[in-house]
Amino acid sequence: MASIVVVNILALLLETLLFGVFVLLFVASTYFFLRKRPGAVPGGRGGRLYSLPTLWLSALMFVLVTTHWSVNVGMSFQAFVFFHGGSAPGDYFNDTTQILSILKYTILMVLLVVGDISIIYRLWVTWVNRTKYVMIPPITLFTGFVVSAVGFIHAYLGSHWQAGQPLDLFAKAVGGWIIGLCICTASTSLYCNAMISWVVWKVERAGKSLGTRRLATFRAITIESAILYTCWGSFYFMAWKIDSSISSIASDTLAQVTGITFMLINVRMGLISWQTDRDDV
Repeated sequence: MASIVVVNILALLLETLLFGVFVLLFVASTYFFLRKRPGAVPGGRGGRLYSLPTLWLSALMFVLVTTHWSVNVGMSFQAFVFFHGGSAPGDYFNDTTQILSILKYTILMVLLVVGDISIIYRLWVTWVNRTKYVMIPPITLFTGFVVSAVGFIHAYLGSHWQAGQPLDLFAKAVGGWIIGLCICTASTSLYCNAMISWVVWKVERAGKSLGTRRLATFRAITIESAILYTCWGSFYFMAWKIDSSISSIASDTLAQVTGITFMLINVRMGLISWQTDRDDV
């Protein structure tokens, strides 16, 4: 098993790299949101690409992802500088009763909730003029995810209240919550993206809207984002299932991966819109 210290260093390095990618995508996504399309009324909202909920979700995700990364940086300073004078970083990383450790996982749970809300919102927008029954499975899965997230955080807080008894992430008492989290969020992502892609495919076959090639591009990035998110979650689940400390790398970078998958779709939508406007000039 890899040293917990080495794993946390690698996790922070990878998270920092992914955070840089996320920031670039967020800036591009925000630009496309604020950009006025040709023909828009001066001073009005017409012509903007995204709805206001999408902008707020993007901003909230940026705050959460940035905070999560900042907390991990703070934990590294605590482990290598302040905790026992930096002489026992492994003990610090293993101590799940530390405030920053609890804060890190709490932020991650909130971020995953926001991620699920964003993809469910996209599904609702896509199917708003179609059957509403399509919303029942993701809402049910989302409810299960929230329950699992609350249960997981409660277990974490319980370990904090019991001084000197850190939470074992590989213990059976926590395993049920982690399994519930993984199954619900992965299923929500796969289902919503599959249903969105199916609608786009139907529109593509009808030859409507942005054109076959651009719709195919959007459908591809939607599927790729779902695959990226699901594969990363599966990597964490498998590492956790074999009791490997490498699962810390997957969990610590999951915040960035969640943000990247969300922003990738926004940016690709923006690029499609920009190309359409350019062709119409």
